[in-house]
Amino acid sequence: MEVTITPLFKTPEIKRKTRAAQAAIEKATISALNKIATQGMTQGRKAITETYNIKNADVKPAFKLIRARKDNPIATIRARGDTSLPLFKFGGLPKAPVSQAGIPAPYKRRRKASAKVLKKGTRERFRHAFVAKMGSEVSIYERTTGKRLPVRKLRAIGIPAMFENVSVKAIDGIVRAKGQQIYEHEAGYYLDKAGVRRR
Repeated sequence: MEVTITPLFKTPEIKRKTRAAQAAIEKATISALNKIATQGMTQGRKAITETYNIKNADVKPAFKLIRARKDNPIATIRARGDTSLPLFKFGGLPKAPVSQAGIPAPYKRRRKASAKVLKKGTRERFRHAFVAKMGSEVSIYERTTGKRLPVRKLRAIGIPAMFENVSVKAIDGIVRAKGQQIYEHEAGYYLDKAGVRRR
């Protein structure tokens, strides 16, 4: 899932359209696109962590900014990753497994596994699920049959879907609220640097 930011800015009026002026406008456009995209990416991640009960450390690696360049004046914010995440990442409890080979047991009895996906949602308890460490990962599992094995890891919404649900709107808000303002600031800087007079 991705969002592209294109240069739809209102260019300031200048007295003479020289090569220096054109070069300054091009530099301002690229710089503005990348600054807007950087702010948009920050707000996109923030929208996820404010809506979903997940840590920024789990969200940040999924975001990628493809910066605008002179030969491609488009900035892209992309969210990558699995279509689902381990349910344990959404405030999974208990935080550590009960008695298990090679693992200390901080709890006297087995507690029902629970998680809360939405920040403003309710915590859901899973009657037949349990927290266990398999390999190097602690997660929430449930048995698929009446026997001890096999088990399956419980999962929830992934970053790309969260991005589509809440980040796109947040990024669009940044573009609408600050896009032209950022561009005008960058245009003024590069035009002044090039000695171009404005009307």
